Amino acid sequence: MPKNNGENSRLRALLRDAKWTNQNLALAVNSVAAEVGIVLRYDRTTVSHWLSGSKPRSQVVTFVVEAFARRLGRFLSPSDLGMAHEDQGRLPEADESSGMAALHDLLATDLDATRRVWMTELPFRIDWAEMPPWQESPREKPASTHDKVSRGKIVAVNRIASAFAEVDAAFGGGTARGALMAYLATDVLGCRHPHMDRNSERKLLATASLLTTLLAFKCFDNLEHGLTQRYHRVALKLAEESGDLNEHLRVLCGMSVQAGFLGHHAQAARLAHRAIGRADGGVQPDIYIALLGQAAVSYAALAQCRYTAMFLARADRHIEDVVSTRTLDSTRADLAYRAGHALLQLRDYARAERRLQESLRLRTDDERRSRLLATHLLADLHLRQRNLDQACSVWTRFLDEYHYVQSRRVTTAFLAFQRKLHAYRQHPTVRRVLTESERLAG
Repeated sequence: MPKNNGENSRLRALLRDAKWTNQNLALAVNSVAAEVGIVLRYDRTTVSHWLSGSKPRSQVVTFVVEAFARRLGRFLSPSDLGMAHEDQGRLPEADESSGMAALHDLLATDLDATRRVWMTELPFRIDWAEMPPWQESPREKPASTHDKVSRGKIVAVNRIASAFAEVDAAFGGGTARGALMAYLATDVLGCRHPHMDRNSERKLLATASLLTTLLAFKCFDNLEHGLTQRYHRVALKLAEESGDLNEHLRVLCGMSVQAGFLGHHAQAARLAHRAIGRADGGVQPDIYIALLGQAAVSYAALAQCRYTAMFLARADRHIEDVVSTRTLDSTRADLAYRAGHALLQLRDYARAERRLQESLRLRTDDERRSRLLATHLLADLHLRQRNLDQACSVWTRFLDEYHYVQSRRVTTAFLAFQRKLHAYRQHPTVRRVLTESERLAG
């Protein structure tokens, strides 16, 4: 911790504005840090040191900034808190440049091993969990010369994007993350050139948005929440510049999922609900259904039964709009999972079990992470009802596939359920399953 530089009057004034005690601030900072997996045990004496002029390390300053931002409803800088570090680097912002330039800057920072450690611990910003305006770029006629070279490259990028998505679904966000970053930084950014016709440029920007959204999801799957938000913002910029509303809504759905995962259910519900309102007849059915299902999950977390039922019913009605058989099966599985999750939160256990079982039946062998997450919810459902043998039977299926996936989100589910099982360790079946579970935990 840097040396004492005299009383921090700015921090003291902000505490008054927030109507917080020293202990209140300490607990709020601990809570923000916990969202990115960092355990802090600050108390009122820590804040007293800060008020006396001591500065926490720069990473902790970002947590203090976010804690005040949530309390006061406005964004603050480290300087506003009297906690700025001279060596505190400024991260690139998507709002300040074109989508491709913002992607280049963020990837360059993320690919820097030294800075990346700091970036993975950035806090989740509540002010970024809002839906930005949609301002589609004006449509221009394509250039008179046919840019066949660009079109061929874009076809290849789309094919490789599908491959990255399949690997992610099968093996988790920790697999091929570096390869995706390198591919975006070289091949995708390198595709754009001054003589590219506008149609080709739009397609490239839309595919870049899709890949950036996948990279954001990989960060989310590894619980790197501040970094997830930065990639989401770049993906939104690329989608807007491409004029692709589908990609724009895909990003908003991911933003809602992340907010809900962290317990910010009001923000998650608002994001999903407003995104549904922005959708029109031209939106892909699978994206529209995903938004409806995500809205149901978010409203269920808020115990809003009427909205939950409404959005699930609408999603079920639109499922037949999906034409592709492969997409239909995946969309049905996704919707069944979201429905099961929503119904579980409302403690409608019988219907939740049916929907989760439906999701598992529809999942292919290549959708391992999704299958693990659904299996975890199903096991948790049985444990809540004290159906210990059934819970253990389902959990055994989770353990069979757990070691294939690199996902901190799945690991968190694994550890949480293992802790719950300990309450019933006197039961012989539970004891046997715990032994196997603890062996996998190492």
